[in-house]
Amino acid sequence: MRICFPGFEGDIEIHRGESVVLEVNNRVLFARVCASIAGGFGDGAVEPYSVWDDSGDEIKASTSFLYVGDPLNLPWDNRAMAGALAGRFEKLLFEDEAVRVEAESAFNALRTMMGNLSLQLQADYAFGIDWDVKRYLKSFGFGVDLAEDGLLIDKIIEFLLLAEDVCLKKVIVFVNLKLFLSKKELERVFEQVFCSGLNVFFLETEHDSDCYAREKRYIIDQDLLEIWPSKSVGLFVSSQ
Repeated sequence: MRICFPGFEGDIEIHRGESVVLEVNNRVLFARVCASIAGGFGDGAVEPYSVWDDSGDEIKASTSFLYVGDPLNLPWDNRAMAGALAGRFEKLLFEDEAVRVEAESAFNALRTMMGNLSLQLQADYAFGIDWDVKRYLKSFGFGVDLAEDGLLIDKIIEFLLLAEDVCLKKVIVFVNLKLFLSKKELERVFEQVFCSGLNVFFLETEHDSDCYAREKRYIIDQDLLEIWPSKSVGLFVSSQ
């Protein structure tokens, strides 16, 4: 995938497994870029841009990104991811005949139990829908098991694993994640992105003089000077 901002000299390339960072030290421009990606308006955004797939075809900006503006509030309840997770479970269930039969048997037993209880009431009652794994998961609030007092890094890793489980096609966009994590924690994140084969784009405004093995960094400094990664190496190397 490529993100093309007409105001930039070069395009931003995002490939699966790469942790692609756009570091914009100029805060005014940074705010414009964040607002543009978050809004998904493409060429109608405050900082116009277009998105292209690996085949060279333009794709909708509004459906290209999963925007995480606040790393402390990860979008666990994202409808697209929840639907994809339910679909993944449904596929797994129907691939395993023994488990499917056992699950349907358990549901029928529960339905019989509730039906027997309803005989104590005056009206006639019955279930309005048949067994459906997607409805079951939604009804019982199925999701990632997280400790409320857990570390942020662990939650970030779990979120990336969830994205891997649902085969997320969108680009996950994290804003200023580096402000919340140590260098070792960032290395864990970049390594997980690589192992999961996800498309992840990091928007950062603070300059980072550290280098990371799994990071590809594009920089626009305070004076709007662009420093694009080497095409041969594919990595940003700090001069400090």
